[in-house]
Amino acid sequence: MSFIIRDLAAADRAQWQTLWDGYIAFYEAQVAPEVSDLTFARLLDPGEPMFCLVAEDAATHDLLGLVQCVVHRSTWTAENYCYLGDLFTASAARGRGVGRALIEVVYARADAAGWARV
Repeated sequence: MSFIIRDLAAADRAQWQTLWDGYIAFYEAQVAPEVSDLTFARLLDPGEPMFCLVAEDAATHDLLGLVQCVVHRSTWTAENYCYLGDLFTASAARGRGVGRALIEVVYARADAAGWARV
């Protein structure tokens, strides 16, 4: 399985929702649809201190996983911290390095941005 890691795009909404629903179900939780709508909008808004990366199958363009992060100030450093809040992979992608790759790209982004920690 070959895949790429990239930023979430508006066109990903349906596939993101499927992954998001799987993540929420894994934790046996519930999120109101309007909160999911708001979360997706925030993840796309460059003015928001959060982002989402997705793993996309290189052949089919199906989304295989996601990682969602919030960047925030710290009282301990001058640099920001990155809170990795949500990590999920589709069941078919598990054990294939998708989750690890998503995390590694978060660390690379943190290094490039000068964030103090993830």
